[in-house]
Amino acid sequence: MNSLQEISAAIGAVTAIVIVTVLIGLTAQHVMTSTSTISNHKIKVVTSFFPLYDFARHVSGDRIEATSMVPIGAEPHDWEPTVQQVQAILSSDVFVYNGAGIDKWDDKVEAKIKVDSSHGLKLLVDYTGQPDPHTWLDPIMVEHQVE
Repeated sequence: MNSLQEISAAIGAVTAIVIVTVLIGLTAQHVMTSTSTISNHKIKVVTSFFPLYDFARHVSGDRIEATSMVPIGAEPHDWEPTVQQVQAILSSDVFVYNGAGIDKWDDKVEAKIKVDSSHGLKLLVDYTGQPDPHTWLDPIMVEHQVE
């Protein structure tokens, strides 16, 4: 493995651990009070775009039913959800979104549990002086997401 692949793998692993920890902690009460038993209940997770979906899916495996709002290959910066996708968020147990500016529409949707995956991060600044929302690409940011 070259160093870029190792960094990418480390970022994925660390971010996934954060997402799963948040999902388990935030949904424990919901799952325990539902009519389903914990062993039969798959947590329905909707993520805003592919990196968050991929992290959640790889860490949680078959314990969750994950979907990504932004189709693979689509530009997340300009994408807007359809009415059906907003309904999917409403019917999910957890909605995980970037929160740093990629998902410009995230404040327009409601969810049972909304997880801002960049909450508490000190964002880097890009060449224009604007906050850089690409938190999943920076291993240091990912490390802080785990904390």
